[in-house]
Amino acid sequence: MFLRQCWQHVVGEDSTGWVDYHIEQAEQDPRGSFAGMGAALKRAVAAGVAREDLSQIARGVQVELLSQLCYMLEDNGLSEPELKGVGWGLFQTDEEGNPQAPIYSLHESVLDLDPTGREMRPKAAS
Repeated sequence: MFLRQCWQHVVGEDSTGWVDYHIEQAEQDPRGSFAGMGAALKRAVAAGVAREDLSQIARGVQVELLSQLCYMLEDNGLSEPELKGVGWGLFQTDEEGNPQAPIYSLHESVLDLDPTGREMRPKAAS
């Protein structure tokens, strides 16, 4: 369930509206959060990069991050001495929100839940 919810926030395979949205936001507020991304997207589009290609790049980066975050939920690998003894995890909870069973190896299922069913592989040439 967690991964299904996460996948809903990944750029859709054929979604390009986010490109124009971020370009417009950067033009409205050049100093705002993510304005650098909007400006870079504007330059990429002006240079002839297809919005669909930008979506494939963004989608790939988002799924890589999702996989890494899922891995960190199980193995935080803390290397900072002041954080010794600190940990976290993802757990199934009961109806009151109390932790029940830990969820392990979530990162191994990220690609399995790709809504396209292709595990982030490209579309077949038509």
